[in-house]
Amino acid sequence: MSKPRERWGLSTLALVAVGVIAGMALAIWWSRPILETTRVVSPRAESERKPVARAQAPRRTRPSDRAEKAADFEFPAGTVRGEMVLTFASEAEYQAFLRQAREAGISGWGWLPRLRAVRLGVDDLALLGGSGAVADFNYVVLPPEMPERRPEEEGGTAEFGSSALEWLGGTAATATWGEGILIALLDTGVAPGSPVAGRLAGMIDVTGDGTASADSTGHGTAIATLLLGEEGRVEGVAPGAKVLSVRVIGNDGAGDSFALAQGIVEAVDRGARVLSISLGSFGDSAIVRNAVAYAQSKNAAIVAAVGNESGDMVAYPARYEGVIGVTATDARGQVPSFSNRGPEVDIAAPGVGVLTRWDPQNGVSFTGTSAAVPFVSGTIAGLMSQNPSASAASISGLITSYGNDAGPPGTDPVYGAGLLNFTRLLQRNTTGVQSLAVADVYANRATASATNLPVVVTVQNRGTLPLNNVLIETNTGGVTGQKFIQRLAVGETGSTTVTVPAGRSTSVSATARSLVSGTTAPATTRTFSVP
Repeated sequence: MSKPRERWGLSTLALVAVGVIAGMALAIWWSRPILETTRVVSPRAESERKPVARAQAPRRTRPSDRAEKAADFEFPAGTVRGEMVLTFASEAEYQAFLRQAREAGISGWGWLPRLRAVRLGVDDLALLGGSGAVADFNYVVLPPEMPERRPEEEGGTAEFGSSALEWLGGTAATATWGEGILIALLDTGVAPGSPVAGRLAGMIDVTGDGTASADSTGHGTAIATLLLGEEGRVEGVAPGAKVLSVRVIGNDGAGDSFALAQGIVEAVDRGARVLSISLGSFGDSAIVRNAVAYAQSKNAAIVAAVGNESGDMVAYPARYEGVIGVTATDARGQVPSFSNRGPEVDIAAPGVGVLTRWDPQNGVSFTGTSAAVPFVSGTIAGLMSQNPSASAASISGLITSYGNDAGPPGTDPVYGAGLLNFTRLLQRNTTGVQSLAVADVYANRATASATNLPVVVTVQNRGTLPLNNVLIETNTGGVTGQKFIQRLAVGETGSTTVTVPAGRSTSVSATARSLVSGTTAPATTRTFSVP
């Protein structure tokens, strides 16, 4: 999906203007957890946490005296206090800067030669003067915590439990699904002693906190378990794949743009074909953008969570062009209200009440867009294992091309291309498959009046043959209707709109069939109440 290039937040500054930086408010990925473990978390205590203070706490590798010297320098919320990230347009400029830094006795806080990038303190920038580089804030990167259930969800949300793969049609895959493909999991690490830890292909730590396998939150362990599975408990999405744990989130629960970019580059250089990123920020970071481009140039697919803020914006790096932005769906095929929305949403996958491992002792009912990401990254790894010569871009395109349409007809900011569907992906090259479905019965509240609510009934051809003379039949509170569609190409949708009156609860039932082939879609019924 083509993604707009407009930017959220301040991203790059000319180095010569580094002393004149305007403050800005950046959202931090922060929401309330609901864990089914032995731990008890007070919702009130969670809501009173201060994520900006946590994110701006001095990090282990940054000298405190430099942070103090930067006290008078204005940093926007959501950025790491006391430092900037420089990127250079050419290798010559980068090497010239390194010589200048050595002559000034500055060792730097971090160097990333692949991207010609340096992480430095603000006071060091002042000493070095202008160099033609581009300076950027180092944005805080966080894994989204699991969101609180919301009573306004229409009909409530339905949990997957252990049935997510079956719901996707993933039981058709085998134990070798993903074989020969390396998935890089950029996250909080994996807990030592958890069943999945012994199955990892390797561990990298770019946080400076020490143990690459440490997992201070359980977040990375949960995702690794969904990817590889746990015998007798969790069915893995890509059990045949290899998973490289790349720890980019430190012991304080936070990471930053520089560490994320470093992790991306390191993972790709070690042969990762799929990058699974269930974290992000709302700062458009030049170094992360460049790292994404580097990974794409090395034929790697990137999958990232869109975020859990209930906002009309998608977090980075899911927002970048070519990155598959994943939202969550519940077991009824509905995207919960906590999922972020926007044109960069590409696909929806199971993300409500998915059972997985949280730490060596406890399981968890995992909810959020983070939980949805491994279903997509694991599916991509499986498709790559079937088609080892195919490009990452072409495999990623299959994910959206064979999505089950949901919500309003066609691609939309809530569902993207629709719901991830394993069965359609596996059957895409099978000739003669006839499959017609009522994709959704969708209440179009944006165009509702005080007296009427338009309800859109969408049907989709999910087979591998075109369908001719398709009849949609509806029943709205006893009032029947019909619509003919002359032809539905493979994957194409068609729709009809009925009206539900205000003031009472009304059911809308719909079915569809091809009058030529006899292919019939099972009836789908939804009940809408318009006060």
